[in-house]
Amino acid sequence: MLNLTYQFKLKLSSSQEQVSEFCLEASHQVGNYALAERKDWYKSRPCPINTSVNFCTPGNTKNFNQ
Repeated sequence: MLNLTYQFKLKLSSSQEQVSEFCLEASHQVGNYALAERKDWYKSRPCPINTSVNFCTPGNTKNFNQ
């Protein structure tokens, strides 16, 4: 099997570079804001699942959380 790989470099003018940097920074800020909102939402809700580990196999009823 033959895989071809191409590599491209952008040569932007100074105005194009400013616009692309603005767009990248804006998307970075939006992503961080969304992540913070998601973390806050998650922290504001109690966990409904019992996360204790209890191995119950025949002959073994030891709770490993003790």
